[in-house]
Amino acid sequence: MVSYTTGYYVVPNAVAVGDFNGDSYLDIAVANYDDSSVGVLLGYGNGTFQPEIICEMSDDTDPVAMAVGDFNNDNRLDVIVVNFDSGNIAVLLGNGDGTLTQLNTMPISTYSAPSAVAVGYFNNDNILDIAVADFGSNRISIFIGNGNGIFRSQSLYQTGIGSASSGVAVGDLNQDNHSDVVVANSGTNQVDVFLGYGNGSFRSQMLFSAGAICVWINVADLNGDGNLDVAVLNQDTNNMGILLGMGNGTFGNQTTYSVGNSNSSYFFAIADANNDDRWDIVIPNTADNNFGILLGKGDGTFGVQTTFSTGDSSQPYGLAVADFNNDNRSDVVVVNYGLNTIGVLLRAF
Repeated sequence: MVSYTTGYYVVPNAVAVGDFNGDSYLDIAVANYDDSSVGVLLGYGNGTFQPEIICEMSDDTDPVAMAVGDFNNDNRLDVIVVNFDSGNIAVLLGNGDGTLTQLNTMPISTYSAPSAVAVGYFNNDNILDIAVADFGSNRISIFIGNGNGIFRSQSLYQTGIGSASSGVAVGDLNQDNHSDVVVANSGTNQVDVFLGYGNGSFRSQMLFSAGAICVWINVADLNGDGNLDVAVLNQDTNNMGILLGMGNGTFGNQTTYSVGNSNSSYFFAIADANNDDRWDIVIPNTADNNFGILLGKGDGTFGVQTTFSTGDSSQPYGLAVADFNNDNRSDVVVVNYGLNTIGVLLRAF
């Protein structure tokens, strides 16, 4: 694993991947929690990266999550940043050379503590919209994009008293060609499903049981039946929960798979880690100083976790899976908040 510094005492905690300077090589964006900034490391296409280019935000915003997309339709990648302590999200527009410029911030609501963001097309206008999970106010916020980096006033949907929503994902869960939203509620140990009407609005929540303190969520067709399934990280029970989709927005009972000491893990990714055309689960085991891979069998089940060290005291928090050296094999980038570094592991699988 090759490490790249993010600076002293910045506490990096979230990472996203994209081509931020238009050279067809993948770059890395990282959110620096204590420094209230976002850094971009431009890739050379061989698995190595330039030093971090910093975009400063307001003090004490404390970013915790990011999403990447072209939010102003200029064919350049932009970044949405979720700021936990300041209760807002920031829009950082890409300049096409790897630098970012903050356009604006958008408050969420009173008592808000936004924790996650996902991107989708909620009103079928081919302009990107966003869904934000709010840990503090027990709601999700839907922001409809105007196509210029500006978003319309939010629509709020209740996730329940004490829900403490901490993760959000987007996908068509009921096969109607409209984007739906699924939420992990760490306070009530439930998964919320909001089915979209295709006009930017959503039906009331449907609830499905998950494990203790479910903190992050992703969707993919894990068993190859054409229906999206849900994977959720259950923090207190040290496992991943799999809920197979029925194709109508409902799900079967959860099946669990053991992971590392997930009491301190808040994130995971679904990716084809071993290039066998089956979805796998990749999770940073923060307390164990490693990340783990659960290889998917293609039928919605998974093998035993295999772990890879990220270094002593590294405390990996966020990660992403992509091909950084153009060898058609999956690589991993991890954010090590214990060492204030980003670690890149090439051709690992």
